Amino acid sequence: LGSSDVNLLEMANAYCTVANDGEYHEPVIVTKILDQDGNEVYVAPKDTKQVLQYKSAFFMQNLLKAGV
Repeated sequence: LGSSDVNLLEMANAYCTVANDGEYHEPVIVTKILDQDGNEVYVAPKDTKQVLQYKSAFFMQNLLKAGV
């Protein structure tokens, strides 16, 4: 709330972590590349880690719903 510099990607990722039940996903621009025949050439790794307890994320989700 004005006390530090936070860019839009960091703020969006923080809210996404709460919405995803506390699981953090590293932001990825390209998730998959297909060739002209539909074969997968590249698939981004899906590394996730639990950074927030499920119960805490649930309560945070309900608090955010109540504010709307």
